[in-house]
Amino acid sequence: KETKWNLDAFTFDLHHNEEMVKGNVMTEYEEKFSSMGNPICKMVISRQKTD
Repeated sequence: KETKWNLDAFTFDLHHNEEMVKGNVMTEYEEKFSSMGNPICKMVISRQKTD
């Protein structure tokens, strides 16, 4: 059975996206890579409702 997904939101630079950074809690790895100048990517997906 095929599962369908919705791409709700995405960014290639989380810390410069005011909407997606709201409520974000930085992980240890996120802090490490961000301090090295690497942008943090984020994707929010959800399953489509099936009848």
